[in-house]
Order: sequence, then C-alpha cells, then structure tokens
Amino acid sequence: MPETSFRPLLPADLPAVSALGIASKQSWGYDAAQMAIFARELTLTPEVLAGLLAAEVACENGTIVGYYTIRRHATNWSTCSSPRTGFVRALANCCCIKPGRPPRPGGMPA
Repeated sequence: MPETSFRPLLPADLPAVSALGIASKQSWGYDAAQMAIFARELTLTPEVLAGLLAAEVACENGTIVGYYTIRRHATNWSTCSSPRTGFVRALANCCCIKPGRPPRPGGMPA
C-alpha cells in the first residue's frame, strides 16, 4: 500500500480538491439537483481557503487522494446539546477521500 503524506492545502490545489470533494459526494448517489447545491458548497476558492483554521491534502506518490478543512462556524455554545456536539459543529467542515479507495482495517478508507 502506498505511503500517505500530508501537506498544507495550497491555492494551486483548489481545482483538484474541489473536484475531489464533488466526486466524493457524488459517489453517494445524489441526484443532479442536489449535486448542484453540493457543488457550490464544495467548490473552494482562495477566499474560503484564507478563512480556514486548517486545511491539508493527503498525497500518495504526488497525487492528491484526500483532504480536510476546518473552519470556525458561528455556534451558540450555551444551546448545544452536548459540549462535544457543539465543538464538532463549530470546527468540522469537510473531509473527502477519493471514491473507490478500499477500506482500511476498522472500516476507514485507506
């Protein structure tokens, strides 16, 4: 199995990671109307990248095979049903892995 390395997501990566995010979402079988909505949400721009808390790509042999982003969302901490749920809602944004990758032991994609 190839070794996976991580590096910061760069502006030059935006077209590739946007396409990867859309392909990853599409692999779940959404219809065209829903995919049009997701495509707008998953297309990363330099402005979006600049506002993220963190963003990295996963590479194998120089090819991007996944990425994640973390952004701060407006959350009213006092109304969260649990501190963990609120924390995840406040930070988690997107994690995409190339469709069709075989799962690792434990169920996570390789």
